[in-house]
Amino acid sequence: MTDVLLARGGFGDDTTLLRLHQAADLSVRTVAGSLVDIRSDHVAPTHRSAPACVLFAAGRADEPLDADVVEALCRLAERHPETAFVAAVAFGDATAQRSGVVAQLLLAGADDVVLLDGDPAELGARVAARVRRVTRERGEALTASARPWVDVRRREAVGGRGRVELTAKEAMVLEMLTASDGVVLRDDIGAALWTGHWSGTPKAIDMHVANLRRKLPQVCGEAWRIETVRGAGFVLAPGDADADHGGGATVWSVTG
Repeated sequence: MTDVLLARGGFGDDTTLLRLHQAADLSVRTVAGSLVDIRSDHVAPTHRSAPACVLFAAGRADEPLDADVVEALCRLAERHPETAFVAAVAFGDATAQRSGVVAQLLLAGADDVVLLDGDPAELGARVAARVRRVTRERGEALTASARPWVDVRRREAVGGRGRVELTAKEAMVLEMLTASDGVVLRDDIGAALWTGHWSGTPKAIDMHVANLRRKLPQVCGEAWRIETVRGAGFVLAPGDADADHGGGATVWSVTG
């Protein structure tokens, strides 16, 4: 999961991105354009980089709101109530703060309105507060059978039963498995883990997978298992949440 999805349109430069990095410990993903250009699948929790918060520019408080931005906010906020939407507005002067722009944005679905031209520390803190709330609520909503995912920033596997720390290569392997609904080829795993002239051995891949098999029950019990597809690679598959297999592996064969 990504902490913040930033729609760059309307911000002018990288100032806001830098403010977020400097003022709060947040992972930020950017998309070109405005809120209007953000697709629903960018925000859906099934997306492996689904954001906890969407930050977008809403113009100036002393000017009428863009009708397309308001429509996009209404649509996205209604479809994705699990995501926080934060509007950044340039107030300019104290008089502008008394306009109805803030009320319009909140009524349209924004969870908060921040000062685009205000204190960078406050901007970062307010966005971080929204991220914490969403992350906490999503964690409470998880069940033991929820599909695990990788928190790339913290390098941890996350599931309904908690978190567990991963090595760098374990995180890479598990992220490939969680991002795919099918078999992840052994050759693709090797290519991702080792670049350049040196390459790891098949036993090295098996070692990382074995370590993940031992760690996965800590975050999702037996609800999900890494299964071996003989002659091909590995797949993350639903397991038996009521069974105790001791972290073993089911082996499939590829025929034909």
